[in-house]
Order: sequence, then C-alpha cells, then structure tokens
Amino acid sequence: MSSSPSHFLLAWDALTLGKATAGAFAIATLVYVRSQRRSSLPFPPGPPAKFLLGNLLDMSPKAPWLKWTEWAQSYGGELTVSDRWLPLTTVSILIR
Repeated sequence: MSSSPSHFLLAWDALTLGKATAGAFAIATLVYVRSQRRSSLPFPPGPPAKFLLGNLLDMSPKAPWLKWTEWAQSYGGELTVSDRWLPLTTVSILIR
C-alpha cells in the first residue's frame, strides 16, 4: 500500500488544518511579543558593547578577571557587560 500525496492531504480535513494553523499563529505571536518586551528598569552602567560581539574581545582569554577588575573600578560594584546578545549584570566586591 503506497501513500500518495493526495491521500495524505485528504487525511487532513479542514478542521484539523485550521487548528494547526491557529496553533502555529498563536505560538509565533507569543514568541514575538515576548521578544519585544523590555524591562522597565535600566541595566547598571558598563562598558560600551561592540556590534554582534559585545565585550567579548575586550577580555583576555587567559586572565579575564583583570578586565573585570578594571571595569569594576571604572563603573562601580554593579556593572553590565554584554556577551554577544546576552547582557550580564554582575556585582563586584573590590578588597583594597
């Protein structure tokens, strides 16, 4: 018994197709609305981010804590650093 494309389309009646379309539209709308929602509170200050890469190239891969310490001294104990598309908010305690 072979399944032809027309047999497959007949199995999907109009009601099932309508439900699938409405479900896909609802999921797409939810994803869009959640991606557009912004927090009403601003992030703490931090170094300016580069396009697409954020602050990734500012840190040394062997000693990233040196750059974090420098930023903590410049921007204060709370700062926001961008790692590509994700803003990272940190709290630093500097012991002198």
